[in-house]
Amino acid sequence: MPNHKWTLKTLAQELGVSIATMSNAYNRPDQLSASLRERLLKQAQALGYSGPSAAASSLRTGRTGVIGVMISHPLSYSFIDPVAGMFLEGVSRELEANGMSMLLLSSRLEHEALAGHVSLVDGFIIYGPPLPSIADFMRRQAKPIVTVDFEMDDVPAVTVDDFGGCFNLARYGTEKGQRVALIGLRLFDSDTVENAEGKELLDSHYSTIKRLQGFREGVAQNGIIIEDKDIWCAPENLHNHGREVAEKLFEQDDHPNVVMCMSDRLALAAIEVAREKKLNVPKDVKISGFDDIPESKRSFPSLTTVTQQCQLKGKIAAQMFSGEREMASVKLETQVQFRMSYLMPIKRVKDTL
Repeated sequence: MPNHKWTLKTLAQELGVSIATMSNAYNRPDQLSASLRERLLKQAQALGYSGPSAAASSLRTGRTGVIGVMISHPLSYSFIDPVAGMFLEGVSRELEANGMSMLLLSSRLEHEALAGHVSLVDGFIIYGPPLPSIADFMRRQAKPIVTVDFEMDDVPAVTVDDFGGCFNLARYGTEKGQRVALIGLRLFDSDTVENAEGKELLDSHYSTIKRLQGFREGVAQNGIIIEDKDIWCAPENLHNHGREVAEKLFEQDDHPNVVMCMSDRLALAAIEVAREKKLNVPKDVKISGFDDIPESKRSFPSLTTVTQQCQLKGKIAAQMFSGEREMASVKLETQVQFRMSYLMPIKRVKDTL
């Protein structure tokens, strides 16, 4: 009967089982023996029934099993940025393990386009700070929200100890008398590479501002002040932005002794420029990153960095929707990894651990 419009009820009658048994075959396989479930699914498929309607299930339960993951960059960014990739891997693994799906969205969409997706999802994971107007729009949708790498008032957030990681790196990785420069990310509103002179910084809800505060307070322990002219902001975590800042820093005769970057990608670009200019890393300039992406260990010299648990952030955010974790804020630890790009004395490295 290829043209018959089967339902779970009529299919159960046809196969001589209860509706509950037929439903369990599709929705709760742990309630049936493997052999019974396999037999029922094969018989149903032979009759032309491919499974319960997702749309009907959504109307009945009020849930779609889909979580919207909104990133603060164009969608293409998530495929080229290793940190975003690790985060999304953590989200997708957790959702998939619980029979759920992910809808990837960009916060750069217009309100009208976003509104069309609201009914498709059970809630939103917002990765990175969107524009204020988008944040306000999302709050009005009456859907659960979890933020990652930034905070919104009264919304659960998954963050890492940005301040502590940068403070420890700056405190133990610098010495009195050094000139320190920073290559930061999204410290103020700008679409071009600029330094912080005369700029109004974003507020402390942003992870990048917490990192800046950590760097500043860490070097202050060694009597160092980072001047605004040595605090640079890259608008995106892109290799070419890191190169652009490094070119500006290393063309100076009195270039910095230490360059601390807010991502490994920016740091690896800075090492590339330093080597092109015949500067020895770490003898002439020490360079560090943040993230601990796989390439940081493989680079030459290997990169001193701050480890953050990118996949775990994604897993925890997804667990708040899969029911395995309560909707409550979580802050993960960070850890400094001293490698060859700093080449610190062994005794001092041990003292930091």
